[in-house]
Amino acid sequence: MRVAALIGMLGLGALLLTIGVRIAYSGKILPGTRVMGVGLGGVSKEEAGERLGDLSSDRRAVTLVHGDRRLEVRANQVGFQLDVAATVSRALRAGRLGPLKGWGSTIWRLVVPRTVAPVYTLRRAALAHMVAVAARRVGRPAFRGGLVIDPGTLTVDVLPPRSGLVVERRATAEAIFSGLRRPGGVTVRLPTRNPRGVARQQVEEVAEAARSYLRRPLRLTGAGRPLVVSAGRMARVLAVEPGTGDHLAEIRLGVAPQRMSALVGWIARRRDRAAVMPRLTAPPPPLTFDSRGDVGWRPRPAEIRVRSGRAGLRTVPSAAAEVIAAAVREGRHRARLPTELVPPGVTEDQAAGCGI
Repeated sequence: MRVAALIGMLGLGALLLTIGVRIAYSGKILPGTRVMGVGLGGVSKEEAGERLGDLSSDRRAVTLVHGDRRLEVRANQVGFQLDVAATVSRALRAGRLGPLKGWGSTIWRLVVPRTVAPVYTLRRAALAHMVAVAARRVGRPAFRGGLVIDPGTLTVDVLPPRSGLVVERRATAEAIFSGLRRPGGVTVRLPTRNPRGVARQQVEEVAEAARSYLRRPLRLTGAGRPLVVSAGRMARVLAVEPGTGDHLAEIRLGVAPQRMSALVGWIARRRDRAAVMPRLTAPPPPLTFDSRGDVGWRPRPAEIRVRSGRAGLRTVPSAAAEVIAAAVREGRHRARLPTELVPPGVTEDQAAGCGI
């Protein structure tokens, strides 16, 4: 009975103490509450805002480091600042939440001080911009390797591949935000990764495929006369290109798109032909001589004939480039070149009817 009575008295005392604290600190922050080292216990919402207002303009910066490259991100560049109103509201709720409407939490705060985490705001678009700046300055694209081919000797050399460097943007944004929450200047290592790239042996295999392809010329067929493209001319367009998959490490022998236009133009100049218009032919009028020997002529009915025209041929640049590229990828030395027929501007019937 005595133990039960003692427990009851202790419980009643704690309840009365909690009620007293809640009444005494109504509209105020409970004792033992601190924010960023600033004691706010017993002060009103307005006074707490004034105390924290001195901290809201705190100059902070995070320096991102990668090797010898450094980028400083200042708080004002990303709109980072202390949200005074939200932080004060959080401090007011401290010790008033939990089971039994926070009665136990209120008593516990009288014994153990509580540090309330501040609330910060920032402009996400500005933060993303600074992350993009870091990515441009530090990141580098991977190089799949390349071919250096002498059109005269057909010697094929290799440009070695190089791995890329990718800035982890989400991790960088988190590192900046975390660093700015710490007072003063903070140095952070820029989060990066090196994706798996192409091995030199793969580029050597593509170079060997190029040497094999250049042993024979490319023969183009289709409408018009066949055309042979020499190995030396093909050497100018061969290149390392991505494979059929999405992975960076897949490469194959292909063509350089920026050099194909010159080759297709050369082909077009040799295979294209202009359309020939239909022509009208008629016998010349007979000549007459009078008694004085003067020459003259008399109009007579004559049969006018139409000489047939001929359609022209035009190479389709984009389709021709794709046909040649496919032949290179598949190791073929014969390809059918797509062409378009270009009809004459005037048909034979129109020429006969117009009398031209």
